Amino acid sequence: MDFDELLRLKTEAILELRREVPLDDFDRQLNEELAKGSSANWGVIENCLNVISSIMYPGRGKQIESQFAEGLAGRRVLCVVDFAAIPYSFNVLVYLMVCNKFRVETAADVMDVAFVGHASTPGILNQSHHTEEVIKNRFRTLCHNLGIAATRLVPNVGSVMFFDNRALFATFLDSVRSSHAIFPPYYDPRFPLVRTSESRADNFCFIHLTDAPRAEDVLVLKRPHDETLMARRWLKKNVYPAIPVTLTLRNLSFEPVKNSDPEKWTRILTEVRDPRVKFVILPDYYDAFGDEKIVSENVVYCPEATLSLPLRAATYGAAAFNIFGNNGPLAIGYLSTDIHYLIFLDTVATGSSSASEIKRGEGLEPGGQFWGASDFQRLVWETQDEGRMAEAIAKLIADLDRTQRLVPEWYAGVD
Repeated sequence: MDFDELLRLKTEAILELRREVPLDDFDRQLNEELAKGSSANWGVIENCLNVISSIMYPGRGKQIESQFAEGLAGRRVLCVVDFAAIPYSFNVLVYLMVCNKFRVETAADVMDVAFVGHASTPGILNQSHHTEEVIKNRFRTLCHNLGIAATRLVPNVGSVMFFDNRALFATFLDSVRSSHAIFPPYYDPRFPLVRTSESRADNFCFIHLTDAPRAEDVLVLKRPHDETLMARRWLKKNVYPAIPVTLTLRNLSFEPVKNSDPEKWTRILTEVRDPRVKFVILPDYYDAFGDEKIVSENVVYCPEATLSLPLRAATYGAAAFNIFGNNGPLAIGYLSTDIHYLIFLDTVATGSSSASEIKRGEGLEPGGQFWGASDFQRLVWETQDEGRMAEAIAKLIADLDRTQRLVPEWYAGVD
């Protein structure tokens, strides 16, 4: 079938459906102009498109025009997540929350987000867990899973963009400086700093939220509706009527001292003998659907929740409480006001878990609690004595039970 025959059939079909003015002249004129390339008359093209669009999509034109009429109503912030300076980790989620605080302080209505990960050098190099080879193979997966997905957990997010070319992003950035406040305010795509001095913590650190007047103003993590229903459905099928308590594991080559010990956790969970409770294990992302190394009658694995950041957050929100070690997902706990948790934290001599780094980045003194934590959000600085760890879990179960908060509220609607 040649082009003219195809055009005739399309025109007849549209006329049959709409019984409007013929399209063949406009279609032909449009294609003739487009064939001229750079010498085309764009006024003619626009006129043809307007006519064709109004006939093919009646009512759509008014909708589009109304959207243009809105313009850039209200103040907007552009949050730049530049992976040349920000690690592919849960730090991105904290960074988005810090930017949301900036949005509130600047009285902006919407926070647009731009992720920048250049295709040739897509992230921070010279890190043992983010080698150049690893990032080049996986940087789009990392950006989507830990970046774009994280925007669904932050309120007032508008447009979300991903740039894999720094020159293209720089052009875009110049075009929006008049309509947006930029975060960080000093951001330059050639010098993508996330701190302004050696003494200042990076902008992806929790400490930048702690100067807010009230925790509930900045600890505003939200869990999407669809994933909430999915998490509840999974727990209903695999845990109910037992009470779900999650345990999140870590297993990475980077800072292995922070990794979870399956044998140790098997002993601890076996010792917590409460027939009402079932522990839901969320393995490390890299171990999803692998061997289930924690074996106990009161344990079930949920690797599905590790594959999606929104589903992970929804699973934590649906549980009675959540147990974390020194791993990235604990950020979901301390960025929320309504997720109960136990975080078992220990410090090592060097790296991101050293006492000095934790104090500078999180505002934590050894033995202290996260800023804004509620009575049922507990940071436990004991990670060696298995008996004391089991006692801390049993105590939180008892305290939640005493205040009638152990059974998740959504269980009341389960049939």
